[in-house]
Amino acid sequence: MARKFPLEKGIKPLVAIVFLLFSFLTVWCPVALFSENKAGFGLAVLLLVSGCVILFFGGLAFASWRILKRLPFVAVCVDEDGLWHDHLGKRKGLIPWRSVAQMRERPLWQSLDLLGARGGRLIRIEYQLAGFSDLRELIVAKISEFKGASSDDSVFSKGRWYHTGYLIGVLFFGAFPLFLLQRSNDPILLLFFLMIPIGVWEYFTTVYRLHLSPEGLTLFYPLRQKHFALSDVTSVEIEDRFRRGNRIPELQIHLSSQRKPITLVDVGMGATEIATALDRLLKPR
Repeated sequence: MARKFPLEKGIKPLVAIVFLLFSFLTVWCPVALFSENKAGFGLAVLLLVSGCVILFFGGLAFASWRILKRLPFVAVCVDEDGLWHDHLGKRKGLIPWRSVAQMRERPLWQSLDLLGARGGRLIRIEYQLAGFSDLRELIVAKISEFKGASSDDSVFSKGRWYHTGYLIGVLFFGAFPLFLLQRSNDPILLLFFLMIPIGVWEYFTTVYRLHLSPEGLTLFYPLRQKHFALSDVTSVEIEDRFRRGNRIPELQIHLSSQRKPITLVDVGMGATEIATALDRLLKPR
């Protein structure tokens, strides 16, 4: 029997409110700039600022409108044969489990893409579906079941911009307050320096690369690495944390030799992709 995963209640009215808000700001902000021009800015400046405001809020309004149009068609149904969008029906929209080659998380767009063997998207699954965690767990299990056990190595790694970003952050929080202190003696500026050790600690204690193989899993940190045998893995779970209403999947690897699970976030791939690769390695051959 098919199980349906509908859109969570309250999502559509919320998106509609966001669309109306951005639409209002797109019109009101330029009008307010021209009518409340107490600083006496010239026409060219007002036109430039108004254009930027219209592009910003108008773009957000357009994006909200597109999401609003898509919401009635995002519900997903699943059974033993595969999954499909509810509005299409099984006969027209069925995507067999064997056709799904991989998954790709898109946290920015709050969705999960299921891809075919050639990398094309077969179906898009929204994070806002009721019971999304159960659906994701089912998809991981089905893909692992149809693909079977694996003996292939997999490497997941953060990109160069990850390391560059931390370096830029340290330089900024070091140089910017020094620059301001030459013009002000405000002690609050010293708080900028506190961000440096916090950022450095986070950088050196975060896994930036993961290597999975039949011999085990190796976690790479900037100055060290840890290796664990596959037999040490007791369970693999995907947990969600929410930041400003957005769902951010985390992979938690529980090990018999560790009290706390190892938590991985965005190590080159999403938690779902890594969980699938690890699950296939753990399957008995």
